[in-house]
Amino acid sequence: MGYPYNELVAPAVLWMNPGVTREELVELLDQTHSSGGFGIGEERPWDYVGKCEDDSYHNGLTGLARKLYLCDSGEYEKFKEPSSDEHGLLIRPPCFLGFSEEKKRFEVVVHERNVFGAPKRIVERSMKGLSIGDFVDWQGMASVEEGLISKIFEERYLWARNEDNPTDSLMSGLKFEYDLEVRPFYDEGRREEFETEDELYSKWPQFHPDFRFDWGSSKGSFMVLLGRNRFFWEQRDGKYYFDPKSFEVMPAGFNSGGWGYTDLLLTAFAIRKKAWKILSYRGLDHFDSFVRDFPDVKETYRRAVLDSHTSLYAKRRGMSVKEFLRFRLLGLKLP
Repeated sequence: MGYPYNELVAPAVLWMNPGVTREELVELLDQTHSSGGFGIGEERPWDYVGKCEDDSYHNGLTGLARKLYLCDSGEYEKFKEPSSDEHGLLIRPPCFLGFSEEKKRFEVVVHERNVFGAPKRIVERSMKGLSIGDFVDWQGMASVEEGLISKIFEERYLWARNEDNPTDSLMSGLKFEYDLEVRPFYDEGRREEFETEDELYSKWPQFHPDFRFDWGSSKGSFMVLLGRNRFFWEQRDGKYYFDPKSFEVMPAGFNSGGWGYTDLLLTAFAIRKKAWKILSYRGLDHFDSFVRDFPDVKETYRRAVLDSHTSLYAKRRGMSVKEFLRFRLLGLKLP
């Protein structure tokens, strides 16, 4: 029928607070608490916060961008494109590893160059023909070696796909076998560490959420595991709203095919009551207690079930708004 879920915290918060800026939405999400890890005991109060919080609600604009399922900006897409060295090998773009709890630093890895090791002679099988200068890797090949082919001593064609060759299915599509020499290589670079985000963004503004994400999007859907295309948001003049079209596509509740209206309503109720325990790992173990300790949740739940199922029934029957209101006011029974 429906339950509170930590996955629905973001849409529930926006539904309760329409017309907020992204900074205000970040602050509202940061005031919520949902946790994973071990279950929380029945003896704990409802506002108890577990040790393993869901960081996505407490990660500023980056966390918000993830919850809004924003695309990377065009500028950031260009920044992520690798370049090539003089040998045609890829040089990966700088990579932001995030915050290291162990080092208490923000970390960025920079790939500077590719360094070749001593030549190595190997036997390699491949789906396609190889030539000197080709790159050897695991894709379409049998070997785990990586390197550039510097010499080819022998090439053998293994099979032809026809009825006279019953073993071709055992070859996994590897048609050629080579005796060759490769020049193995490995990447070399540096790791940069920063004590604060300001230091990080001063050196690497490309990792700032303003640069990284496309904040110009006017519409989108929330990152929700069992309903990403059912919970929508919209943005007008820099302010965010829960998109009412969500109610046209979401089911009545979880048991009706993914998270829906009753789940959203109960999640909003839990947030209002600061009942963080039920938004934790195995929080649904406390649902009976939730209904018992918050008497008004039973009426909220009953009303949500009635509203969702009768509206879906009216939609299937093609009722007008007037017919639907009459249906509800007169208390007509469902067939």
